[in-house]
Amino acid sequence: DGPTHQPIDQMAMLRAIPELVNFRPADARETAAAWAYAVQSKDHPVTLELTRQKLNPIPGTGRDALQGAYVVRDFKEDFDLILIATGSELELAYKAAEELAKEDIGARVVSMPSMDLFEEQDDDYKEKVLPRSVRNRIAIEAYNDLGWGKYVGLDGKVIAMEGFGASAPADLLFEHFGFTVDNVVATAKNLLREANDHSFNHIVKDLVGIHARPAARIVNAMEEFQADVYLLKENKKYSLKNLTELLSSNLVYKDIIEVKAEGIDAKSAIEKAEKLIKENL
Repeated sequence: DGPTHQPIDQMAMLRAIPELVNFRPADARETAAAWAYAVQSKDHPVTLELTRQKLNPIPGTGRDALQGAYVVRDFKEDFDLILIATGSELELAYKAAEELAKEDIGARVVSMPSMDLFEEQDDDYKEKVLPRSVRNRIAIEAYNDLGWGKYVGLDGKVIAMEGFGASAPADLLFEHFGFTVDNVVATAKNLLREANDHSFNHIVKDLVGIHARPAARIVNAMEEFQADVYLLKENKKYSLKNLTELLSSNLVYKDIIEVKAEGIDAKSAIEKAEKLIKENL
């Protein structure tokens, strides 16, 4: 490997080889687990993809690496998104989660040193690590993004390499290609913002129906609602109680009552809106 010809397709090619188990460990403890697996493996050849730079030990890593992927830490019990990383990028994910926590955004940090071993786990374990209910996911790896779509889904994002490397000190290259705490934090916030926008659109469609003619009026009201919600978040007053109170004072109530779209009763529509807010926000 070299700074001007980084083989960004290397991991994707290795992962595509049948019966080959690949490890990309994040620190000394994961490396020890990977090495122990390799020397004891009788059924599969094993590769270890290591880094050139020194890596700091990360709190929460260890022998669970033998499961292929595992939870390093939940920064909030009811976490908002999942950060998945391999190798040296796990430290980046961990530090980004620390910064997000300062803004009351909870992230689960997942280390995935071996996709191959994770795929061998049963569905219950996979669900425990990557619950389907959490669709806000970001994968971070300094290779191309092939293979990550399976884990982040259509709603997730991948911070990866899209072209060959360049010649410069490592810290400058990481910054240039977006492998920084600031970029991960910004990506996470954008992802959550997009998810909230999608939830509002879902609420609108559910209330008035796709074919309701006055939908534009309610869309406008919900856009005003979104702007007010943004102010609530900026003032650290973002809660279900404040959201429902805000909705009750918003024009969307009046529009629903006046429109009576597709036979939807105003009271039931309001109750449905509050339920959807609770479920989606």
